[in-house]
Amino acid sequence: MRICFNPVACLGLIVALGTTGVVNADETSRLERLPLTADDISSVIGLNIYKFRIAMDSRTEFQIAVSVQNAADAKSRFLNRQTFTSDEGTKAVDLLLSFLPRDDTVRGVLLSQDEEIEYRVRCSRCYPSGITTIISLPLSEIPGTQKTLIPMTADRSEKLSGEHETCLIAILASEAGNPVSMQNSYPRAKISVIFSD
Repeated sequence: MRICFNPVACLGLIVALGTTGVVNADETSRLERLPLTADDISSVIGLNIYKFRIAMDSRTEFQIAVSVQNAADAKSRFLNRQTFTSDEGTKAVDLLLSFLPRDDTVRGVLLSQDEEIEYRVRCSRCYPSGITTIISLPLSEIPGTQKTLIPMTADRSEKLSGEHETCLIAILASEAGNPVSMQNSYPRAKISVIFSD
């Protein structure tokens, strides 16, 4: 068995392993090995790279915000807010968000205790088409064993989204990594799309 400690070399090994064991079309089998996708590899390695499609009218102004809320009755504190406008003729925009360590290693950071991270947004059908900046890591003071990271689906997002807001990613503080519930876990951080009134 080969053990890989270099993340980039591991990607090659994982891809190579994922492409073997193909079953011929004329054979019947209860087990079929499937090819790996980039999403599979990113998920296994724990990279914090996410892509979302959000429906909106053309020329819609919106913000992508990284915020922290310490308690249910506390106001959200924004770590970063960037304003974008969807292009003319757009019915939906694709957002590519990445959160990477500043030391150029290939690893996830949203559950770490790094103080600062590199934050990128790409939106090819928007103005501007993207940003790159350094931000404070949300909830960096909380150990990773006491945080839960939840990339949103449409039904989950509704539970954490406020008015004119679509939550994309939530980081919930919790005891031993078990949040009470998405709605009642504090402190928490959110990466959200906020639409103008």
